[in-house]
Amino acid sequence: TYPEGSPVYHNGKLSVQGTQMVSECGKPVQLRGMSSHGLAWFPKCYTEASLTALVKDWNIDIFRLAIYTHEWGGYTTNQWKSKDDYNAYIDNMVDICAKLGIYCIIDWHVLNDGSGDPNYTLDDAIPFWDYMSAKHKDDKHVLYEICNEPNGFDVKWADVKEYAEAVIPVIRKNDPDKIIICGTPTWSQDVDLAAQDPLSYDNVMYTLHFYSGTHTQYLRDKAQVAINKGLALFVTEFGTTQASGDGGVYFDECNTWMDWMDARKISWVNWSFADKPESSAALKPGASNSGDWNMVSESGQYIKRKLSQPKSYESCGGHHHHH
Repeated sequence: TYPEGSPVYHNGKLSVQGTQMVSECGKPVQLRGMSSHGLAWFPKCYTEASLTALVKDWNIDIFRLAIYTHEWGGYTTNQWKSKDDYNAYIDNMVDICAKLGIYCIIDWHVLNDGSGDPNYTLDDAIPFWDYMSAKHKDDKHVLYEICNEPNGFDVKWADVKEYAEAVIPVIRKNDPDKIIICGTPTWSQDVDLAAQDPLSYDNVMYTLHFYSGTHTQYLRDKAQVAINKGLALFVTEFGTTQASGDGGVYFDECNTWMDWMDARKISWVNWSFADKPESSAALKPGASNSGDWNMVSESGQYIKRKLSQPKSYESCGGHHHHH
């Protein structure tokens, strides 16, 4: 069971109805939270102490574990942890989220380094998702994000769909109905193209990513096309800066995005909870060494304020735990 009053206590197991993510009792849910940066690069930032601060001081509903695949220290590299040790590490982080009563996204963080086309990662992705979906099938607080940001000139929606159609049945064999979030081409912006030929599975959402210094009204327009065609969107990553993760902060445009997401009850996760010296990092450099999880950057101060706003969901009353 999840702690009384926590996001998971109130909402239970999430599912998708039409274009909306809903709670266990069918009420619309908008979750708000933070993403890790690369786990291998900022390991001090991802502990029970830091997540506790994120829940108690920042009021997050959800935490995203960004599991890089091919970059230094990534899952496939054996540089930071063996695959078995990575699995154990991820399982532990998932358990910490459970203990705190927040949702957890397991994010297969395909990005650039050889993995812009998620099909390139299939030899590792298949056993990864087979393991994770078997291990976490009964964890109501877990969501599966199967490919962070497919990208590159040659990577079309057809390629991403081919990957999804290889991975989703592996997950569904173990875990028949948990939410699966699928990335979209051009660094998870082409949701309108995915809407032309959607996946044929239940409880699937599509990834939309934006950086407010780079992506403006044109991307909201693309997203609206996808919603109008019936896609459920999840902003599993966004930044207050330029797409590089630096430059900015672009508060006005971010406010426009926030209003847009709030109006549609689209869940969001900010990039990133780390003390990297770049303007999208929510912590100031040195925060992890001092263990001060409220030592926020300009971006972090803004995001923390957004997270502290009243919860944008209606409680199921916690009764679903007794069914």
